[in-house]
Amino acid sequence: MKRLAVILFALIALVGVLSSHGNSHKTDNATGSTALVTGPTRLAPHHVAHVHYTACDQNISAGPHTTCGFADNVFRAFAHEAAQGSEEASVTATSPATGNAYVVRCGTTHGVTVCTGGSDARVRFPLWAAKVYNQPAKSENESNASAPSTEPEQATPESSSGSEESGESSSECTNGTYENSSGNTVCKPEESPTVPTGATARCADGTYSFSEHRSGTCSYHGGVAEWLDE
Repeated sequence: MKRLAVILFALIALVGVLSSHGNSHKTDNATGSTALVTGPTRLAPHHVAHVHYTACDQNISAGPHTTCGFADNVFRAFAHEAAQGSEEASVTATSPATGNAYVVRCGTTHGVTVCTGGSDARVRFPLWAAKVYNQPAKSENESNASAPSTEPEQATPESSSGSEESGESSSECTNGTYENSSGNTVCKPEESPTVPTGATARCADGTYSFSEHRSGTCSYHGGVAEWLDE
């Protein structure tokens, strides 16, 4: 009877050792599994996929989730910082679509400024355009002095015909073109002693804009001095 008690005690001790070893093994496995679980890795901003931008005017472009009205307000806000020599800054701009103000962070690389923030908004424009946006506009006397002076000529049938022909040719783009947000080809702002055919605004620096949208018009020519299509 005593021998049976000893054997039973030994079996109970063996079962306890085996049970403890099994629990320790499970704990290690669980710990090992937890250590291997990692969250999704986010790419750094400079590794993001190529973003498609839409041209709002000849300088300002908006990302896929950004309106041209908001892009123009971001540009104007950053222009105040750029005029003081800043190439990076956080600015606040209001979205005409939502009526809310958003803080965006702007940075410049190789002369191109990109602003991001808000609801996945992205705005892009050349740094130089922001720097010259708030420069003082030329006075009217300076603008007139820079325009070529011509003597009035007596009108003749031949010269009248020539004027009509020159009026038709004035509609041609003398300073190149760009594609606006509607996909239309538009003349870039140009200097002219008279109002060119098709011009929609006179800029503060004396050039004429042919922009089809008011947002961004004369954005790097000191702003709009006078609307011509009203």
